[in-house]
Amino acid sequence: MSISINAINIDPNKYYVVALDQRWGSKAYTTAIEYRYFPPSKPDLNEKFEISVIDCKNLPFYVMSVPRAFEKTAKKVARQFGMKVCDGTPTLHHQSIVKQFPLQGSNVWTLENRERHFYHQTPYITEDQECKNIRKGGQAITFP
Repeated sequence: MSISINAINIDPNKYYVVALDQRWGSKAYTTAIEYRYFPPSKPDLNEKFEISVIDCKNLPFYVMSVPRAFEKTAKKVARQFGMKVCDGTPTLHHQSIVKQFPLQGSNVWTLENRERHFYHQTPYITEDQECKNIRKGGQAITFP
């Protein structure tokens, strides 16, 4: 279920990561953040993890938010998944039209793949399999 972008208020005490739903690794990344650091089995921690799906120009994006103090760890986890957290939000290009993602702020970042992303190197595992493994407490594939 998607929500309106107007329903998200930027909280200066939170760290936001925006990811295109179809980006390889984005689901595994957010699953790892939640299950490793904000597990559903610990409601006092889990309530600090928020994720929304936002439709922007008919493209689904995840917006994850965690306490701002967690920024360094969130970037470290991204590296483990062969990803990087880039300054700024997505820019959508269609023909001659350029549009900024509607959620903006100094604490809003974008999740992207690094060169040599492991999902391109390990075709025997799907992202859904990776998420199931993480939810069960298993180790995710890590990226050097």
